[in-house]
Amino acid sequence: MSLLMRAVCLMILLIWSGASLGQEFPSRPIRFIVPFPAGGPSDVISRVLVEKMSGLLGQTVVIENRAGAAGLNGIAAAAKSEPNGYTIAIAPSSSLAMSRCATTCRLRRSRISR
Repeated sequence: MSLLMRAVCLMILLIWSGASLGQEFPSRPIRFIVPFPAGGPSDVISRVLVEKMSGLLGQTVVIENRAGAAGLNGIAAAAKSEPNGYTIAIAPSSSLAMSRCATTCRLRRSRISR
């Protein structure tokens, strides 16, 4: 490849990559999903975390309590959210294990009942 062609390719790459440097994160409010009702231990921990996060990031962090089904509603909402980094969820490991068991146990029961 000629020296001129290499220089042109390098210039194109430098100009193209410059557009990505202008993006800032976070540029809009962040959702923090708590899969339990307000006032519980998870909610209290979340509020302390959100207060610190807001100060460090300089952006609003909104707590969204999604209670129900022992935390599975909130976990499902976080799993189905758009994967753009603006949704965070807090959940104990027992709820995550229960979510996995709920899907596999349902499959096993349907096979047994046939």
